[in-house]
Amino acid sequence: MSTPAKLLIATLLILGLSARFINLNAPPAGHHQWRQSDTAAVAKNMSQSDGNLLHPKVDWRKDTTGHVEMEFPIYCWTTAKSYTLLGPHHWIPRSLSITASLIALFIFYRLVKLLSDPSTALWSAAFFAALPLNIFFSRSIQPESWMLCSMLGATYSAALWSRSKKSHYLIAAALFAALSGLLKLPALVVGLPMLAVILQSRGTNPLKSPTLWAAAIASLIPVIAWYTHAHTLYQETGLTFGISQSDKWNRFELLLEPTFYKDLFVGKIIEDHLAIIGFPLAALGLIMRNRKPTEILFDAWLLAMLIQIVLVPQGHRVHDYYQLPIAVPAAFYIGRFLSRGITRSKHAPTIQTLLAAIFFILSSRTLWNTFSKELNPPQADQRLIGLIADNTNAGELVVLARDDTAFDPYVLYMANRKGWLITTDDLSENYINSLAGSGAGWLIVESTAGEQGEGFHVGRAATVTFEYDGVRIFLLSN
Repeated sequence: MSTPAKLLIATLLILGLSARFINLNAPPAGHHQWRQSDTAAVAKNMSQSDGNLLHPKVDWRKDTTGHVEMEFPIYCWTTAKSYTLLGPHHWIPRSLSITASLIALFIFYRLVKLLSDPSTALWSAAFFAALPLNIFFSRSIQPESWMLCSMLGATYSAALWSRSKKSHYLIAAALFAALSGLLKLPALVVGLPMLAVILQSRGTNPLKSPTLWAAAIASLIPVIAWYTHAHTLYQETGLTFGISQSDKWNRFELLLEPTFYKDLFVGKIIEDHLAIIGFPLAALGLIMRNRKPTEILFDAWLLAMLIQIVLVPQGHRVHDYYQLPIAVPAAFYIGRFLSRGITRSKHAPTIQTLLAAIFFILSSRTLWNTFSKELNPPQADQRLIGLIADNTNAGELVVLARDDTAFDPYVLYMANRKGWLITTDDLSENYINSLAGSGAGWLIVESTAGEQGEGFHVGRAATVTFEYDGVRIFLLSN
């Protein structure tokens, strides 16, 4: 590998890794602040109560215990335990995410080196580290980087087992696969690339092995056990992160809509995940003839993600973090093209430099769009947080009613309050009376409409105690 190529790779790695530490202690505002706030709230509630890993609690708990149906909250639990040692700082969950992303980067490099060659591994690792949304979700308060790390750990362990037949690699593969599914149920598609690398290395003989089947079944048992338990929490409280009660699954009619493909593949994958220029580079790497049979793992990974899109179309249409695992095959294809696709040209160093520069510029654009939301959180949210904290009593349940963003828990989390999240359209005298009867102490209304208009009426159960610029805080009487 030439010196210019090494410098380019080092530059991409340094920039990509450094960007993960931007605004490290930021609260969960901005891009996907609702999901980050939920994750942070579960960790906070664990640290403030008994720290029960099996009974995660949210802030929008209404008058219930707050137990919520969600993914296995090991990320939240680890954050909570860290809070008890170091205090409740937002840099802690972000650092846990970053740590997992660095481990994932190392495993990815080792995986590509094992199945391809050292040069491709270096190029692939550099782009994997610098893909814009991979950077963002590698330091967000979400378990995404833990999930991706587990998926890579599962495939790498499977690749090592397929070559060495050492049982500890198979055990590690099963454990990582189980953790992937526990962290995010759709991550179970990692079984396809695991199977592909085993079949490529050892043919179909392993499929006759009771040991392999036992490992596969063992990896599913904790996943089934957890989500069965999580569903009992939903049955207890009616609270869920959209695991069993959600429209993100099985919305097959979306697959017939052209806008679905435009929004997902163009808007999210091409523009945001791959920074536009990454898409043609990955496409060229995908169709290259200079391939090694062992590299089929990455083709199987891409196929697994396409299958996941079919199974969870609404989830992919709404949330860009659902496509995060596509960074693995995409970065590999980019690395394969830059390592083996243009090296025969005498202008290879110039072409590589130009492509890397374009990627950096376009990637910075996507990163700015995500980081700017975090660096400049909505002033309306900040104002509302302060008003709630200053004018309501901690420990009492509150009802937060807003014209929009009603189901965003960020304000409740930052104000350290618990209760209901509703829209102003839900407000009526009877409903407010029922909320007061359920133990709600305060009603906070942020609305551009008047009390009677468009029109809600608070009735006798509510006495206004504070009013300022569209925000009214009512004391509720039982």
